Amino acid sequence: MESNQEPESTGITKHNNSQLASMADAEQIKEFRKRIESFTRTINRAPDPTKIQNHQGANYIPISTVEKDLDKVYFGLVQYELISFHHVLNEVVVIARIKVFHPVINQWMHYDGIGAGLLQQDANTKVSDFIYHKKGNAMKLAAPNAYAEAIKNAAKKIGKRFGSDLNRKHEDFYQPNYKDDDDSNNKPLN
Repeated sequence: MESNQEPESTGITKHNNSQLASMADAEQIKEFRKRIESFTRTINRAPDPTKIQNHQGANYIPISTVEKDLDKVYFGLVQYELISFHHVLNEVVVIARIKVFHPVINQWMHYDGIGAGLLQQDANTKVSDFIYHKKGNAMKLAAPNAYAEAIKNAAKKIGKRFGSDLNRKHEDFYQPNYKDDDDSNNKPLN
């Protein structure tokens, strides 16, 4: 005897293969985004206060600390590049680039920075007469300083950990799109 009756619902939703693949892709994308956010939170934490120095009322992180911290965060996959060097009156201006291999997205990223260094000259001489009165080692002292300032300036663009909010009147804080892992919903925040 045949029955034309529908079977009772079991509460199990049937999905075809493409729906299952879409759900799996969506979950993978969500997990990937959460990993990116976790790393972004890491680079946007305030710098270690014991590493911050002060010179004439301005806070800064020494170049050696910045370089070591970049090595730590990016597992040594950091490159430094001199983009340009200009001599302007009694100063040198350097544009430098930091390249880092992002450990989550597995891609090289770069950040540019600018720095300047003052070329020393004899006391009480005009800047316009600089070429006649510059100190013998002026370039030797100013060029590395300008390069270090350019690297530190580029690193600030990466995140707070590298000094992005030092000496600013207004501090902004990274707001994640997803809640921390302890929230079981992990829905996007608006």
